[in-house]
Amino acid sequence: DPVADVLSAVLMLLGIKDTSWMSMKRFLGNRGVKEDILNYDTHRLTPEIRAQVMKLLKSKGSSFEKATIQRVSVAAAPFAAWVKANIRYS
Repeated sequence: DPVADVLSAVLMLLGIKDTSWMSMKRFLGNRGVKEDILNYDTHRLTPEIRAQVMKLLKSKGSSFEKATIQRVSVAAAPFAAWVKANIRYS
């Protein structure tokens, strides 16, 4: 599921090890999600986290393509772009 793939990558970047669907729902239910994303410190991106996310991007790359994720969930598309940008530019 592309939404689950994208949210898994977001949780990984934020240092949340539990990437289960319950953890994703809990994360999305938090009031500070937008602030967590906007205030993300790229210095927290360890080589281990980068490797995990890159592995997910390689194995589930189509989930992160703009056309694919927007078709499935307009709300998840910005998360996919955020994940790719953090891996590419940090």
